[in-house]
Amino acid sequence: MKGFALALSLLLFPAAASAQKPGYLGLGALLGDPTGATVKYWIDPAQSIDAGIGVSHTLTLLADYSWHGWRAIPQPSRGNLAAYFSVGGRLETRDDTDFGLRVLPGLSYWPHFKRPVEFFLEIGPVFRVTDVKPRVRADGGFGLRYYFERAD
Repeated sequence: MKGFALALSLLLFPAAASAQKPGYLGLGALLGDPTGATVKYWIDPAQSIDAGIGVSHTLTLLADYSWHGWRAIPQPSRGNLAAYFSVGGRLETRDDTDFGLRVLPGLSYWPHFKRPVEFFLEIGPVFRVTDVKPRVRADGGFGLRYYFERAD
C-alpha cells in the first residue's frame, strides 16, 4: 500500500523539470480504439490537454486533461518516460449520439532525437452516460506525436 501511495503522490505532484515546455503543440496519429489524428498542448511541464478525431465504428471525437508524473516510474538510460493519468470525454456519432467519460492511465516516452517526438500508450475505461449498451467500454491505443515549439 505504501508503494501505491508513493507512486500516486509522484504522479499527482511531479517534478517541475521534464522534457516538455509550456506552449509545445504536438500533432500525430493514434492507432487503437479510436484510430485517427491527435493533438496535444502542454500547459506546463506536468499538465496537458489533448484532443483527437478518429474512427471507431463511426466518427469519434475525444478530449482529455492529463497529469504527467516524470518521477513516477524508473527512467530509461536514454530519453524521458512519464506515467500519466487523463480524464476527459468521448463523443461518438451514430443514429443516436453516444457520450462517455474517459479515464485513461498511460505512458509517454520522449527519445533523445534532434526533434521533439513523443510515443505514447494508453488504455482505460469509458463510462457511457447515454442510453447505449454496453455501459462501459475500453478506449486505448498506441500513438506518436511530433512537437512544434511556440513562436515567441
